[in-house]
Amino acid sequence: MHTLATAVRAPRSSAARRGAAAAVRGPPQARLPPWQQRRWAAVLDVRFLATQMPPARRVLEQYREKLNRKAKEEGFRNLEELTERYRARIEKVKREETAVAGAEAVAAPPPPLPPASSPSLPVQHQTTPPPGIKPLPSILDLPKISVLPPATISDLWRLHHATIPNTLSASIPLSTFTTMTTLAQQHPCFILPLPRPSPSHPAPPPLEIHFLQWTFPTPHHPTLLITSLADYKLHNEYSTPHTTLTHYLDLAASKDLVLLRGDVMPNRGVGVEDARWLVMCLQKFYGPQGEMDGGRRRALLEAFTKGAEGFKVEHVVEEVERID
Repeated sequence: MHTLATAVRAPRSSAARRGAAAAVRGPPQARLPPWQQRRWAAVLDVRFLATQMPPARRVLEQYREKLNRKAKEEGFRNLEELTERYRARIEKVKREETAVAGAEAVAAPPPPLPPASSPSLPVQHQTTPPPGIKPLPSILDLPKISVLPPATISDLWRLHHATIPNTLSASIPLSTFTTMTTLAQQHPCFILPLPRPSPSHPAPPPLEIHFLQWTFPTPHHPTLLITSLADYKLHNEYSTPHTTLTHYLDLAASKDLVLLRGDVMPNRGVGVEDARWLVMCLQKFYGPQGEMDGGRRRALLEAFTKGAEGFKVEHVVEEVERID
């Protein structure tokens, strides 16, 4: 069964083969064998990572100390007593604000309807990539590519990115990608470990945990954002991903092929080989490989999504290290 690692066939010529190997495999010192990566490093319980504090609650926590001081100045023991004392006034202000907002909404003119002669506009809007994502026609000459077989398209895709720094690429069979995105819509967030070998910590190396988040800006451009867990816990929704994986479905219908481009931000502590390792691990949970283990990996996705008590990062590490 195809995976991201095996979806692209080797180029025909020896020069092309060397270029494609450099694009996918990278330098030989990439990482230690999985069976040497048993971990002793402590890992964090992040079952409720995806649960973010609502804005109103965040504001309340930010000013709680000042509000408590104000409550004591007026003779109340705590903020709760102050809130209860002024509850009627608070509710009155809320009702007035709601009434004003409703009046403004009624007074505002309705948006103009789109012309009846342009029914394809919504579809065009959905398939146009959002800012920051290069459209596939700006990378490949689609009229020329469309007449080539899928294997040749895969070779050209990989050879093109072999010369671009801080990028990785792959081609995915449509059936494999369908399995992945079906699970991604059910489980849009997950975590994966990244080994960090160092001279001071020989095998087994310490672990670094990374947070994965699937987004679907358009139906034709599913995107995966990868952020270090430490950065995500510090900045939450304001954290910047170190790796962005964009999937192009422009050739899915005609060639049963989905093209993947990964952009790795420089100077973020994560290199292309690190990103490639995380993509390989991703397949074990979202790809067809996740159906060949008796349901353990699918169960981990379910547990993380639900914030189940039984979820443990150590179990994710064990599955990543397991040789399929």
